[in-house]
This record gives sequence, C-alpha cells and structure tokens, in this order.
Amino acid sequence: MIAGDSNAIASSGKNAGAVSMKVVNELVGKRETEPGKATFETTIDGDDPHRTTELVGAARIRATELLLEAMPADTEDPADWPAWQSLLPRIESLAMRSDPQADDTDSIMLFTGAGLFLLDQGAANRSIDYLQRALDCCHRTLGADHPTTLAVLDNLGQACLSVGDADRAIPLMELAVAGSIRVLGDDDPGTLICRNNLSHAYHAAGDLRQAISLSEAVLADRERVLGADDPLTLTSRNNLAGFYQAADEPGRAIVLLEQAVADHERLLGPDHPHTLATRDNLAVCYQNAGHVSGALLHSERTLADHERVLGRDHPDTLTSRNNLAFAYQEAGDPERAIRLLEQNLADTERALGPDHPRTPNARNNLGGALQLAGQVSRAIPHFVRALADRDRILGPDHPDTLVSCNSLAHGYMAAGDNDGLARVISRMLAHSIRVNGKRHPVTRALRDFLESRPDA
Repeated sequence: MIAGDSNAIASSGKNAGAVSMKVVNELVGKRETEPGKATFETTIDGDDPHRTTELVGAARIRATELLLEAMPADTEDPADWPAWQSLLPRIESLAMRSDPQADDTDSIMLFTGAGLFLLDQGAANRSIDYLQRALDCCHRTLGADHPTTLAVLDNLGQACLSVGDADRAIPLMELAVAGSIRVLGDDDPGTLICRNNLSHAYHAAGDLRQAISLSEAVLADRERVLGADDPLTLTSRNNLAGFYQAADEPGRAIVLLEQAVADHERLLGPDHPHTLATRDNLAVCYQNAGHVSGALLHSERTLADHERVLGRDHPDTLTSRNNLAFAYQEAGDPERAIRLLEQNLADTERALGPDHPRTPNARNNLGGALQLAGQVSRAIPHFVRALADRDRILGPDHPDTLVSCNSLAHGYMAAGDNDGLARVISRMLAHSIRVNGKRHPVTRALRDFLESRPDA
C-alpha cells in the first residue's frame, strides 16, 4: 500500500511478489565460480574439428553451467544487483546465440533467474521474453504438470501483470492454480502461493470482490495448514489488509495490520524488512482513515528505521520516504512533503536509474504535491516528463501511463491551458476507443468532454 501514484498493494515486493526461484533451485543446485568465462562459439563447421555439432553443444552446456554458478541467489537484494548486471549481457548473448530447442533444465533455471531479476528491476517486457522461453522449455522437457512448469507459468503471469496486461496474466495464473491443485493438492504451500498471486491479479484487473474472497480463503487455509505464525500467513494477513484498504474499508485493514505488525515484531524482530514494510502499510492505513497523528508517528519512525537498517537508497526506504511525504501533505505541511519528494526523486534516479518505473512514479508524485501546493507551473513539467518516460519505459497502454495522462490533464486544467488539456483528453479518448470500444462509458465521457468545449 504505497501512498500516491503507485499500486495499492503491500509496499514490500516480497509480500506480493513472484514465486521466485525456489522450485527451480530444487531442480538444479546452486554452485559458486567465477563469472567471466561464459562464452562459446556457436557456428557449426563440419570442416573444422573444433566446431562440430557435438563440441558446440558441449560449449553451450558449459556456458550455461558457468552462468548458473555465478548467478546470485537473490534477485531483490541491492547488494547482488551489480553481479546480476554484469551477468545479463552474457545471459542475453547465450540466449541469442543458442537454439531454444537445445535448452535444458539448466536453461530453465538461468532464464527464470534472469526474468525475475529483470521483473524486479522494472524491465518487464524483457522479463516476459526470458520467462516465456523458460516456460517453453519446461513444457518440452518436464511436461505441463511439473511443479517447475507451474512455478514458471505463475511467474510469467506476474510479468504480464506488471505491464498492465491482466487479460493475458489472469488465464496464465489461473492455469498455474488449477495445475497446482491437481498436482500438489489444495493445501500445498506452492498451491497457496499461486492462489495468493492470483488474488493480486484480480485486484489489478479491478475485481476487488474476487480478490478479497480469494485472499480471505488463502489466509484461512494458511492459518490452518501452516499455522498463525508462519511467515507466509503473516504475508497473507498483510495482503488482505491491502485489499480491504483498496475497497475503502480502512477499519478492517487497520485491525489486520495492527495484528500483523505485532506478529512480525514478535516473530521476526522490529528491524526485519518485512516488519518495517508492514509498519509502513499500517501508517498508510492510518493516513487514509484520517488518523493523521498516528500516520505521522509511524511513518517518521519507519523511515528512520529503514534508513538505519537498509540504507537510504534501498527500494523499501524510497517507498517509506514517499509515504512520509504524503503523510506530511495530509497533515497540512506541503513544504515538508515537497522537500521529501524532491529528495526521493533524486535518490530514486541515482539509485535505480532513469529507466526504472519507480523513477517516473517519484516524478509524478512530486508533480502532484506541487500542484496541491498551488505551484502548477512547477508541477506541469514533472507531469510531462513522467508521461514521456512512462510512454518509453512501459508503453502507451500501461495503467501507470494512463495515470500520468490523468495527472497532466488535471495540471493543464488547473493552469487554464485548454489546448494542452484537449491534447491529453484526445489521447485518452483514442486509448479508450482502442481498448474499451466506442460505446464504453469512459469513451463516451471523454468524447462528451471534448465536444462540450466552447471551441470544439
């Protein structure tokens, strides 16, 4: 539950995120080695005894093994990001220079790892390519019902969801749930993970009723199967609170999150990243329920703890700073909010880079705070830049890109720039016609707005 221009699901990616590589890691073990020698010659030459089909195939296998040996175990730890970044060009070279039909179980692990890292980094379209290749290999080598196939299927669904393609994501994730139930059983932890992830897909598609229903069932099953104190049970409690919050039921969300914070502190300790993320979510709930003093107290403490435990540039710290800024804004202190959001934009761009989706998020949030403070002339350039960046990074039809369109439209409206407003509304109308159809209520509302302009 990130305040402002972000997804209203738990602020820690670990709470809602991918199945990760657990199942795949059980298939092929992890090793350690030096990453610098994963290159191979792909050109087969029957006249060259050093480039026969057999030797080129053996070189591909060895390159895959070397990359696996060098691959970090964690995709989310910033300390491992430099190693991942150094490996990605080699993995990409291997993928481009080898025949997908020659991929094996090691390839599944390698391409799944690369796909999940890219997903965490916001490069979801590249992630989809790797996960699709891993899934194709799973179907060919392991079969549709293998647990690894089901895990990769679910991960691919989540990557599709991250680019706003719920229509593709939900069928993939429903297949993963159905297969997990059939192969592993209703109560298997892997099945419960897939069901949890599917609830987030329903939420992203706007079906809160189904998201809440499934999340409530997953929480009840985890309490029964894993116990009330299992970390995954705590995750479910936190996630269900997020859905209650999205459904405008902050009272139910607060009850769950207060329990979740107490449980996290008791079981994991006050400084555990999941504890900090849950406290941050509670602060956002207090804020949205109008408990401004409680929100400020929790947000200030949580940001200080994030900076102390994880460092000022950790993604969870950036989220926490964003949330505190919105708490200041709700408390009637726009100048402190703006200063924090300016710092957050600079830190996000420096730590994650200009092409990470969090960077235009931070920019759009700053624009919104400036507009609310009456500084529309300063806000509009941020909205324009955020929209351009989201167009480039996410594509014109991504939900976050549409958020930027909406923000810019409100900026132009506040500035009295009717021509700028008409340009943005025309763009939004074209999108709605393309995605929703000419008779959709949103399409009609946008067309009516344009036609009602005096100069239309």
